[in-house]
Amino acid sequence: MNKYFIRLDDACPKMNRERWDIMERLLDQYKVKPLVGIIPDCKDHF
Repeated sequence: MNKYFIRLDDACPKMNRERWDIMERLLDQYKVKPLVGIIPDCKDHF
């Protein structure tokens, strides 16, 4: 059996929530538990 790590980066208040939710539902469907990189105080300009 193969094992893979999936990492979702840049979770922050300014992210595209709609796209994130699609990915989250897909991962839940297959019972995949990703590593999530969180940016609590994002300074990016969107």
